[in-house]
Amino acid sequence: MNDPEHRALESRVREQYERFPFPDHSKSRAVISALANSDDPARLSGSLFGGRADPSTWSILIAGGGTGEKTLGLAMLTRHFGTRIVHLDLSGRSIEVAEGFCRARGVDNVEFVQGSIHDIPSLLPGRRFDYVQCMGVLHHLPDPQAGLDRLAGVLTDGGALSLAVYADVGRTAVYLAREAMGVLTDGVASLDETVAIARSAMERLPKSNWLRSDPAMMLHIGRHGDNALLDAILHARDVAYDAYSFRALLDGSGLVFADHCEPFQKMVYDVRGYRFPADLRRRVEALPELARKRFLELFHGRLVVQSAYASRGAARRAPFVDDMIPHRTIFTNIRWTLDTEGRVELRDTRFGGLRMQVGGAATFYLLSVNEVRTNGEIFDLMIAKQPAFGDRDTLRQRLEKELEPLFRYDLISLCDRPFRAAT
Repeated sequence: MNDPEHRALESRVREQYERFPFPDHSKSRAVISALANSDDPARLSGSLFGGRADPSTWSILIAGGGTGEKTLGLAMLTRHFGTRIVHLDLSGRSIEVAEGFCRARGVDNVEFVQGSIHDIPSLLPGRRFDYVQCMGVLHHLPDPQAGLDRLAGVLTDGGALSLAVYADVGRTAVYLAREAMGVLTDGVASLDETVAIARSAMERLPKSNWLRSDPAMMLHIGRHGDNALLDAILHARDVAYDAYSFRALLDGSGLVFADHCEPFQKMVYDVRGYRFPADLRRRVEALPELARKRFLELFHGRLVVQSAYASRGAARRAPFVDDMIPHRTIFTNIRWTLDTEGRVELRDTRFGGLRMQVGGAATFYLLSVNEVRTNGEIFDLMIAKQPAFGDRDTLRQRLEKELEPLFRYDLISLCDRPFRAAT
């Protein structure tokens, strides 16, 4: 990336994060658990690598790792395997925070590299990665497509990546506030003065302002102070995507969409979650995939992130076979519960949730999951306690049908080895 305008914009972004690293854990009143802020390696194995990935051989790149919560979480969940992780970020100050974050928790399997995603070939010459994570970063790059090209270019032949960028509709209030602050601070050269002016205005937002209808964003800014104000409202670069432009971004880098990372996004796109009459539901379901997704994100109104798992070729989901070990998936901002009557509640701590009912066999199965037992061992346990379940094949077929809602949302991840040891 040699365009002088692009380099100038990148320099502004770097200055922002050198001065105001985000999130700044010392200023946050409530730092989210690192484990709840990471990719779950069990989910990665089960969703992308057929459930048979060997994490001891993994090489992982966290591109735009910022102040390190996701890096720390993934490092803590994989360090007992010896997984190698590279944390790349544009800001030296953010890397200092991330290094301290990891050091304080005894994490030593992370290599820290300062620089731009655009400069990966010179920063990490010849390096290839089995998994690349880039969450909430590309939309801040001068050229997001070129950035994604760089990330796709360092994947191994069987590698995969996760990507999250801003969605447009759910951030409408943010973009209106962003436009207003841009007008107010136009011509102000000092970053400190820009922040001070915007802070003063934001403290006096009238009740009529659309941002007041987004309590999650207001809480976010209140929690993280000026650092969040800059990141969310005053950022030097912010590009939002809809269903069409996001898929075009993936296609432009030769990547194959596998699934959405964010369960909330799956909720938005799940027609079954709306109270449509039969004729309207059929009409929505008959729309082409991207048209249906665009309608639903507009109709729902609160989708703030476009996310994806993607790879060079088709991702491989783990089969529901005897030697697989089921794991309860760890999520960011997502909690789910199961009661003895088979009622499953999936709740996003930001935007609500949904309820599902699973059958008696699925309830028995889920209550038997301890992240060590294999499917085969659980099947045998179930049959021994209730012979009416039949043989393994009959039970497996029943469970696959009853567990479909949980597999759809990746609440259960299947792997050929336990992933939770020594975490």
